[in-house]
Amino acid sequence: MFGLGGTEVGILAVLAVPGIVGATIAGRRGRLRFSWFILSTVFPFAILILLFLPPTRPVKGRYKTCAFCAEIIRHQATVCKHCGRDQPAI
Repeated sequence: MFGLGGTEVGILAVLAVPGIVGATIAGRRGRLRFSWFILSTVFPFAILILLFLPPTRPVKGRYKTCAFCAEIIRHQATVCKHCGRDQPAI
């Protein structure tokens, strides 16, 4: 009686795709996946905003914290882009 038809399932699938993409990008940038899933589902253009936001916390294998100024930098960086100091070898 209250089952979903093919059209409703299709609409839900189309709405979920931007949410999944947004959540995946957010997780790789150290942001909250669930919040960005909801935001990207309702406002798909939020994915473009997310692409230009800097990471908020270190993500293993992608971003790390500078040992001298405590700013977030890329994991492969040998020199901090904020303070200009050489990074210790890991």
